[in-house]
Amino acid sequence: MKYPFLLTALLLCSANLAARHPDTDTLLQPDTLSLRQSDAHTAQKSDAPFVRPPYLRPGDTIGIVTPARKLKEKADTAKVRERFEEWGLKVKFGAHYADREQPYFAGTDARRAADLQAMIDDPGVKAVVSYQGGYGSVRLLPLLDLTPLREHPKWIVGFSDVTMLHMALGQLGIESLHATMPGKFRFGADEKPEAIVSDESLRSALFGRWTRIDAAAHPLNVSGTARGRLAGGNLSLLCSAIGTPEQPDFDTPTVLFIEEIGEYASVTSSFLFNIAVSSHPMGLIDTMSVSDKLYVCQTNVIRDLASKGPCVIVGRCADFILKDQPDCLHIFVHSDMQHRAARVRERYGETSKPMEKRLQEKDSKRKVYYKHYTNRNWGEAENYDICLDSGKLGVDKCVEIVCDIAQMK
Repeated sequence: MKYPFLLTALLLCSANLAARHPDTDTLLQPDTLSLRQSDAHTAQKSDAPFVRPPYLRPGDTIGIVTPARKLKEKADTAKVRERFEEWGLKVKFGAHYADREQPYFAGTDARRAADLQAMIDDPGVKAVVSYQGGYGSVRLLPLLDLTPLREHPKWIVGFSDVTMLHMALGQLGIESLHATMPGKFRFGADEKPEAIVSDESLRSALFGRWTRIDAAAHPLNVSGTARGRLAGGNLSLLCSAIGTPEQPDFDTPTVLFIEEIGEYASVTSSFLFNIAVSSHPMGLIDTMSVSDKLYVCQTNVIRDLASKGPCVIVGRCADFILKDQPDCLHIFVHSDMQHRAARVRERYGETSKPMEKRLQEKDSKRKVYYKHYTNRNWGEAENYDICLDSGKLGVDKCVEIVCDIAQMK
């Protein structure tokens, strides 16, 4: 299943994990695991109770913000609004939710933080939903005041990068929802059964209608009953938060859940790194990570080169950066693993690590880098004017084809 962690909305910081049937209180068979949330408040600390926001009612207003990555150009926000309105809710979008001026983020840190703060402070907004994740929510923490949510709690909703907001709220003793987001909504022919289940789980959670989670047990699981405060989220962010004020309190009995898809995480995107740069005396101007600064510099250099005359630029998301350049030819050269490995051995010789494994690791990093800064999939034919298989055509033939097309263009 593509989105296993989106099947249900999880109530952070208060839940019961039990191997018992919720109705009969009899032990379940060892092939199932049940997460119960109906009496979740019993797992809270007696000396530091968590605040649970009120559940929504028909006619309530939700605020939608984009605290991290900017929206796709084809994002259908009108259908997102319709979906929530079908649930009986009103929708209010953040002032800068659709900003596209930044290479990756949905506006500057200041604007994204202002949108989120405005939704938190607005008494008419009963829940704040992140449109999508990506990377960048951590950069907003120094600019936000989350304390009003203790007195006037409202649901903060999202997963992935929004994990950072959940952890910050956990330190304030405020419950939140780790749940699917509008960016994952599907419509029409794309609305598969798992997407419908995911969307409905968010609807149920917002309105306080709890559902049961069953999952196949691992053979090494230990049978029994476990109770504790529910905490967790995106694995990369959980690891990055270790040793910071946002690290979850695992001294309290805790049920840990992990959202993980095997992504490559850059060191310069870590929570500690961003906290360090965000406290720099130069202020917000210097809060970008090294990776982001390098990308901005590369973008400026690539555009400058393209404006000066004919040039060849390899990689560096140049196809995306120059996508609106009318006289630019975008080419993707690919080959099968066998031909690629042979060419690398021919040029650079053997290494201690198997060549195929090295190429797979580099491809994985390229995909993550490209997705991070373009929100597109690396290697998809629709992103290029022409795709050439150098394994079948040969390098010289590829060069000939490119030169011929360039002259025609």
